[in-house]
Amino acid sequence: MSGRIRLLHVDDEPDFADLTATCLERHRDRFTIDTTTSPDEGLTMLAATDYDCIIADYDMPRMDGIDFLEAVRKEHPDLPFILFTGKGSEEVASEAISAGVTDYLQKRSGTDQFELLANRITNAVEQVRAEDRLQEERKRFRTLFERLSQATVEVEYKDDEPIIHCVNPAFEEVFGYDADDIIGESLDTLIVPENRTDQAAQINRHVQTGGSLNSKEVIRETADGTRGFLLQNAAYDGGKGGFAIYTDITERKDRERELERARERLRAQFDNAPNGIVIHDEDGSILDVNETLAEHLGYAHDELVSLSVSDIEVGVSKERLHELWAETEPESLITIEGEYQRADGSTVPVEVWITRLDRGGDTRFLAHVRDISDRKQREERLETQAKAIEASMDGMAILDENEEYIYANQAHADVYGYDDPDAFIGNSWRMCYNEETIDRIESEVLPALNARGEWRGEVLGCRNDGTTFPQEISLTVTEDDGLICVVRDITERKEREQNLQETNRQLNAVLDTVEAAIFIKDVDGRYQLMNPECREVLGVDDEASAVGLTDYDLLPADVADRFRADDQRVLDAGDTRRYEEAIPTDQGTQINLTARSPLYDEAGDPIGICAVSTDITERKQRQQELAELERAVETICDNVPIVFYTFDEDGVFTRSQGKALDRIGFEPGEAVGQSVFDLYADRPEIIDHCERALDGEQVSATVEIGTGIFEAYYAPVRDNGDIVGVTGHKFDMTEHKKREEQLRRQNERLDQFASVVSHDLRNPLNVASARLELAAETCDSPHLEHASAAHARMERLIEDLLTFARAGSEAIDYTTVSLPGFLEDCWERFEGTDASLIVETERAIRGDRDRLKQLFENLLWNAVDHGGSDVTVRVGTLSEGFYVEDDGPGIPEEERETVLEAGTGAEFVE
Repeated sequence: MSGRIRLLHVDDEPDFADLTATCLERHRDRFTIDTTTSPDEGLTMLAATDYDCIIADYDMPRMDGIDFLEAVRKEHPDLPFILFTGKGSEEVASEAISAGVTDYLQKRSGTDQFELLANRITNAVEQVRAEDRLQEERKRFRTLFERLSQATVEVEYKDDEPIIHCVNPAFEEVFGYDADDIIGESLDTLIVPENRTDQAAQINRHVQTGGSLNSKEVIRETADGTRGFLLQNAAYDGGKGGFAIYTDITERKDRERELERARERLRAQFDNAPNGIVIHDEDGSILDVNETLAEHLGYAHDELVSLSVSDIEVGVSKERLHELWAETEPESLITIEGEYQRADGSTVPVEVWITRLDRGGDTRFLAHVRDISDRKQREERLETQAKAIEASMDGMAILDENEEYIYANQAHADVYGYDDPDAFIGNSWRMCYNEETIDRIESEVLPALNARGEWRGEVLGCRNDGTTFPQEISLTVTEDDGLICVVRDITERKEREQNLQETNRQLNAVLDTVEAAIFIKDVDGRYQLMNPECREVLGVDDEASAVGLTDYDLLPADVADRFRADDQRVLDAGDTRRYEEAIPTDQGTQINLTARSPLYDEAGDPIGICAVSTDITERKQRQQELAELERAVETICDNVPIVFYTFDEDGVFTRSQGKALDRIGFEPGEAVGQSVFDLYADRPEIIDHCERALDGEQVSATVEIGTGIFEAYYAPVRDNGDIVGVTGHKFDMTEHKKREEQLRRQNERLDQFASVVSHDLRNPLNVASARLELAAETCDSPHLEHASAAHARMERLIEDLLTFARAGSEAIDYTTVSLPGFLEDCWERFEGTDASLIVETERAIRGDRDRLKQLFENLLWNAVDHGGSDVTVRVGTLSEGFYVEDDGPGIPEEERETVLEAGTGAEFVE
């Protein structure tokens, strides 16, 4: 089948009419369907348009389907008319047949009825077209008959006589008879010479039995006398009639050559016809095939001729084939779809046009066979595509050459905010865009689309409510200058892209600023990414030069071996693992904590590792220092009379240790887990100290606990500004307090002693001073001045003794003294001797000036007194003080351990 079929469907139910049109067009893409709900309008449309078939309902107002059929038949007696009605009855069917209906089909539920209707339409239209073609063939045959140059006559046998039915002009010219004068006369009587009647009778018998004459030479009477002819015939109806063609023997050779050429052309056309051709009899035996079919099925010509139709037709049963042949009228055409089997066993779908030809009493069927594999595939693809289009989440639409919608799926309507896809049908694509986007499409998109036949890009769509949205659109020009449009709302994708860009920006910022080395390696250990921190640790200049390097390119072999092994363990285990790694750098060995995790592709196969490596060198050092501090604390707690403790914000002890715990009555750790408020519930002053510390105050106090006296210290512990507990210690002051009491009593006794001594010494000294003044009045001696100075010195010593004994260290008047000048003052009493002083320091010291002078004068006096008159005294600086030395004989080695003991006199150092 080929060519478009234009249909007119008349049904007063518009929804059913639209459904019928949709389903028919889906089943047959060659259908073009016009619909109307009014028979009157249908007649008007029929008058204006040539339709191939009419489909009409029966039960319609004003004019039912039979009335409509009768009206159609007045002007179009042969136009196929199918009554497609829901009112089924024998009466309606009989009336329709009487009115000349082509076919009658009752409506049913479901869509299968439309496939049946499509077949009925196709068969009806093709039958009419076949009849038209047959009439055309007959016209062409008559034309050929009239124009044949050979004298040709058609006869029908009556009582063994060939009665002339018609003759062509060449016959009239050759034999000299007017056709009107000889029609109905015996051919033999007119043209057979008397001496040739037996031959003519023999020929007639031969022809009537279905025989043929292949260029038999005969003698016949003509207008120009007796002439020889080459006689050929073509019998039909089993020899009841036929054609006799007389070729003048004088022109036989030319005509033989012409005939041979004609035969060759006919066979060539037969063999090379684009479709396969089969000629078979009424039993299905194949009589002839053309080369096209033989080649297509993979058979030799003779192999196919030895088969029957049912041997190669596997899509239609043998019984059904015989039914179809039996139902086929002579010279009529039927169309079926079947499936032919090739010589290799494979099959091919075919469409077969079968024409019945009855000639010479034999029934023959001429079948034109067309491979419809491509069409079936297209139909399957179209159906699949139609399902895919309807189910697609993308908006899909088809526009005609006028840029107007002829199809849109539901997703297309959803994209633009419409409920029904029909809202687009007949409208321009411009309904989906604002003016700015329309200008861009017309100026940029359409020229590119016309140039390349397709275009894909992003534009701004406009929804039904006026809001705009970004969309991705794909446009393709069809063969009939239409347009296929696929559109997708990419709002979410744009937001994801924007979020991804922001995430990438943030990630890059993190990679660039994080104080950790981050890297990615493939499964072979080649670096794919390094952040700046990683590149700095490994000494890589930039990211580009890092790609492709391995640890062996950057680190000593033993370190690279260790790192490679760590990588492989992570890949083998398939989970995250952490390692402390020593990395040699230009600044020394750096300790990093590296977390390695495997990376996988979409199939779940490992493709590398990702790692975050943090420098913990300082932390390790702090941990070591903390451990050392902890050990020091433990040492202090074990050896110093102290109690070290901590408790949380609820007052529950978390630590309790120290050598002095035994005085409190606890073992180390015994108080842990107990509340300070419970343990010291009867000691309100201790509870007060703890509460003040938990309120943020640093508290110190002296408390008596158990058998001891302690100096207690409480300090709050904070975490991000919040107080989470208290730490503190209690120093055992029991022995210290005892010593303080002893010292107090000793000071009291010293004060009494000092008072007695000062009184007993001052009285004689006052007498001596007065006597010295009287002596100075009566005697002028240099010794008197030195004696007066000694008395003054003694007076100061007595005053200092009383001051120190009564006020302790608080009586000391501290001042800064520069040693060089101060020593010169102290050395004045030794001037006039052979001794010498060398000061090798510029240091200044703090102390009581008078007591420092007493100290240095005593030291210098001892040096001069015991070192000899020419002794040299040297004063210099030590790291934590100063020294005084001389070059005298020194202290005997055996006396050095006791020289500073009380009571040791000068006699031991002579």
